[in-house]
Amino acid sequence: MATGVKRDILRTVIVLSVITLVAGILLSVVFQITRITPEEERQRVYKKLNAIYLAPNGYVEVESRPGESVEAFYKADGEDYYIVISNGAGYKGFIQLFVSFEGTELVRITVGNNSDTPGIKEDVFKESYLSQFHGDIYEKDYSQANFDAVAGATYTSGGVIAAARNAVTFYKNYLESKTPEQMLLEKLNGMH
Repeated sequence: MATGVKRDILRTVIVLSVITLVAGILLSVVFQITRITPEEERQRVYKKLNAIYLAPNGYVEVESRPGESVEAFYKADGEDYYIVISNGAGYKGFIQLFVSFEGTELVRITVGNNSDTPGIKEDVFKESYLSQFHGDIYEKDYSQANFDAVAGATYTSGGVIAAARNAVTFYKNYLESKTPEQMLLEKLNGMH
């Protein structure tokens, strides 16, 4: 009887091992078929950037920081137009924003990827809500208390406020790190 039990256990282990191996191989195949290559991801981002602001000479990636509160920073080539891709924690995950700047002005916010609850988040993602962030970044205080939250969507509102603040803080640091000569040269290049 002991050998029969050992045989059953061994058979169960072998069957489960085969099932695990087959499942692993199938998952690997599905991943290879559905994965997005870095080039495809780059093209997706550039398409989104051009939908926000059509830069005649395209965009130059100034900095990339995947997985951080600021993912990437782009400059319209030859122009004084910048887009910061930033994140803030919403209700069900991170809210991605494409925050556009001209000089020291925040001029546009476009919503990227997010997983917050449909229906509730729509009011937060409307231009009428997002426009409260527009203006000279040195004349506004981008702390949480200075912006309205949408009733029933306070976590989503907080995520948008945090993502906007992250973008503004990053962009201010970028501007403040540049010498007057660099800024003049960029402005002159933008005139051509």
